[in-house]
Amino acid sequence: MKKLNIKEIKQIELSILKFFHEFCEENKLTYYLAYGTLLGAVRHKGFIPWDDDIDVYMPRKDYEKFLKEFDKKNTNELFKTISVYDYTNYYIQFAKLIYTKTTVYEKRLCVDIPIGIWLDIFPLDNMSNDYQKAILLHKKVKIFNILRVHKIQNFKFSANKNIMDNFKVLIHKIIQKLIFFIPLKYLMRKINNLSQKYKNEEYSKYIGYVASTDNSFLLEREWFKERVLIVFENYKFWVPKEWDKVLKNNYGNYMQLPPENKRVDHLIEAYWKD
Repeated sequence: MKKLNIKEIKQIELSILKFFHEFCEENKLTYYLAYGTLLGAVRHKGFIPWDDDIDVYMPRKDYEKFLKEFDKKNTNELFKTISVYDYTNYYIQFAKLIYTKTTVYEKRLCVDIPIGIWLDIFPLDNMSNDYQKAILLHKKVKIFNILRVHKIQNFKFSANKNIMDNFKVLIHKIIQKLIFFIPLKYLMRKINNLSQKYKNEEYSKYIGYVASTDNSFLLEREWFKERVLIVFENYKFWVPKEWDKVLKNNYGNYMQLPPENKRVDHLIEAYWKD
């Protein structure tokens, strides 16, 4: 298999985003650029130079409809969705739209699910109007997330690590042994169900991607009431009209570049399929 360089990976990712955008437009589905992709659009008019993936938000109703409709309506074999509904050992809390002619390896993982270069799709769920209840829900989801990580992570000792780092690996391996009999599917189902606890609170103040790793998951519904198109790599895609508030919530002073040691990619290797 021929290995892809970062420029080729980004070109494929852009093609996935364009295809996703067109499908959503044709089927009247709402999405927004998210996380580093939203930041890249605002700060760089495209990819963050050291970033190597694309993220979007979808309101839960649109997210579920997209997953149901895509397989029925999509006729392009280059693109396929994968989610917790598709694979027993699927290990990610959100769905992906993948480019099927590629294969991606993540050496830090000990699970084997067929994944190509992807676009990440994060569901936005309704939250309680009570801020403390929303935070408590996030903490519950975080516990299952931590267990999930221990199920899938390939923790390794290394001579290049210091004593403390190798001690942490030992602790991780002990936890991994203790939760050996908890099925990954159970953990994923709990995360998925907990995330939708407040699904009937249509007019709640807060929405968010509950399985996020930090409290920046909590977003105000008002910020997403309207969308605007913004340039990303010479094409236009949808973002929340209040993108400035979203980015400040997630990153603080988002226009300031991080220190060089924080400018890291996702440590993936991507290849063309034979």
